[in-house]
Amino acid sequence: ILRTESKVKQDDEEQEMAMGYDNYKQLDGGVVMPMTISTAQGDINFKSIELNKPVDEQLFKPSDPAADKESGQKK
Repeated sequence: ILRTESKVKQDDEEQEMAMGYDNYKQLDGGVVMPMTISTAQGDINFKSIELNKPVDEQLFKPSDPAADKESGQKK
C-alpha cells in the first residue's frame, strides 16, 4: 500500500482524507510495515514496531472505584 484515500464527515461536511505510507521495513517474523505515515497534518515516524509482545493482563481489567478511593488513587 502506498496511499489510501477516504471520505470523512466532519460538521455535516464531507472531506477527502489521504494517507501515504513509506519507509517499509521487514520486522521479525517477516511482516513488512511502513515506518512513516504521511497525512495533511504531518508525518508519523516510527522508530520501532514490536509484534506479539507480551502484555500484562491487569491492563485490561476494570479498576474498582471503591478500592481506588480507599487507597487514595485516581484512575
